[in-house]
Parts: sequence; C-alpha cells; structure tokens
Amino acid sequence: MAKSVNLPRITLIAGLGGCVVIVMYLMLYWDRNPPGALLNGAVDPHQVDLYAEQAHGMKFDDTGKRVQTFTSPRVTHYVQSGETLMETPVLQVLTSKGEIWDGVARTGTLIGDTEIHLQGNVIISNKDNATQLHTEQLHYFPERREVTSDVAVLVNRDDDTLRGIGMRGDLDRNRIELLRKVEGNYVQP
Repeated sequence: MAKSVNLPRITLIAGLGGCVVIVMYLMLYWDRNPPGALLNGAVDPHQVDLYAEQAHGMKFDDTGKRVQTFTSPRVTHYVQSGETLMETPVLQVLTSKGEIWDGVARTGTLIGDTEIHLQGNVIISNKDNATQLHTEQLHYFPERREVTSDVAVLVNRDDDTLRGIGMRGDLDRNRIELLRKVEGNYVQP
C-alpha cells in the first residue's frame, strides 16, 4: 500500500528550515558588522582587519638590499582609513651610502606605503656621524629617505646644538635644514 505524502507540510518545514539558516547568517553577520553597515553598506571606521603583536618587518629595494626595518610590540590596521597604527615603533633606515639612522617614538602611523608619521618623543639618530634629532612629530617618506616636521626640533651633533621650528631632512645626504626661529650653540674644537 502506498503512503501519501503531504506536500504542503514538507514545503512548510523546508521554508522554516530556510528561515532558520537566514536568521543564523544575519545574526553572525550582525555580530561582526554594525546595523548601519548591513543597511547601507557603510564600513565601521574602527573595524580592524589586521592586528599583530611583537611585529618585525623589513623592506628591501629592487636589488634585494635591506633598506628599512621596524619593530613594534603592537600593530593595528584599520580598514576604512587604510592606516596602520604602531605602538612604540623602532625604525632603522639604511642610506644608499650604508649609514644607519635609528628612530623611536611613542606611536607611529603607516599611511599607505609612502609615509610614516611618528609622534611623541621622537628621536632620530645616526651613530656614524653622532647626530641626534628630537621632536614631537615627524613625517618619514621611505622611498625618498626624507623627514619633515612642522613643530619644534632640537638637533645635537657632538657638542653642537641647534633649535628651530620646522625641519626638512635628507637622510641619504646627511642634511638637516631647520626652517624658522633657528638658534644654536657651536663649540669650537
């Protein structure tokens, strides 16, 4: 004897099962994305897509020569701004002449691949020529190995001291130019 199948009942059960799957998907999606993002496609500006601890990176030129290294205890990349924040970054830049410039700061922001903005007790030093630069903000442009600052800068070299507001520097040429209100102390040998 053949059993009859109740088609409306199977359709109802399948429909309920589909609804449960959709609700579960939306709950999981909603958990990771705020409601506004679900409704209008906006991205949360605080959404992190990369997070690393004890980060260490190296950059090489076209010939395979190492030109830059960095370390940071914590690195966080934000999707919408495309910026990467670094806590207490330590940078090391190798010039085309093989000299080494070291840099430290409280925080750093990698802006794309073209700029690193260092903030808070920034110190850049070159042990080869005994130069040390102190400022609160510094922009470093890795491709050109140039630095700039719009705030107060203190430069020490051996026993000489220069102070000024604003600065441009070319690390390859070991050239630092203070832009305004420059004062200095020069000790004769």
